[in-house]
Amino acid sequence: MKRLAVWAFGWVIGMCGLAAQPAKKPMDLGRQWKVHQWILPAADLDGKWTRMGDSNTFDVDYINRVTKQHVFSRVTVISWTGNRIVLSIPDSTAKMVGTIGLDGRTIRGTVEPCPAGSHCGWTAQTDLQPPPTEVARKYSASRSLSMDDLGKVWKVHDFTNEGYDYYGTWTVPKAPGEPIEFEYKNKADGAQAKGSFVLGTMSGRVVLIFHQGRRKYLRGTVQPDGKTIKGTADWCRDPRQCGWEATVAK
Repeated sequence: MKRLAVWAFGWVIGMCGLAAQPAKKPMDLGRQWKVHQWILPAADLDGKWTRMGDSNTFDVDYINRVTKQHVFSRVTVISWTGNRIVLSIPDSTAKMVGTIGLDGRTIRGTVEPCPAGSHCGWTAQTDLQPPPTEVARKYSASRSLSMDDLGKVWKVHDFTNEGYDYYGTWTVPKAPGEPIEFEYKNKADGAQAKGSFVLGTMSGRVVLIFHQGRRKYLRGTVQPDGKTIKGTADWCRDPRQCGWEATVAK
């Protein structure tokens, strides 16, 4: 099977401009990644990256599905911040930029810039060792919640009613069908309002709240911090001017 020299990899991938830059500090990158990269229609590359010792550089061994030829080179991880990872390849000026999935090991990415007229991207199954705190943060930000996770009292800013800018509290039940008691004060004139909504269902991180007067729903999404809920209402036309936000107070 014909093997291409390293410069050929620079030609195939270098079209997308991946410059080699030394990494400053070794990262916990695992040992071997299974990678699929494409710069279509010129190259459809499948293979593995093997880490060189404890460095941030990998030996690359691809086969180009388009030409059926092997391609060899090296890639270097130049930064890894949060779920964003950036790599370089010799003899080029752009980068491979990837987003690490919630499992901490799957990566999907792009090539920046991608040549005009081409379709570029890459995926990797890795044995990365993400920091335990990062894994915990991602799990916490994505896991499904129940009303038991959201306390009993919310501080609320409700601007779903035109002409009113309400601030106040909701006393929140745990079971669907039970009342949410609210107490508001209008920011402009201090006018007070009291009443109730009806707690609807909660799915994943989205909670439904029934407005009995309008016979429509307020809908809120729990944010990654697990304490803030941002929402809108079925009668809102512009979410920038009509919505609500709550923070779990206790």
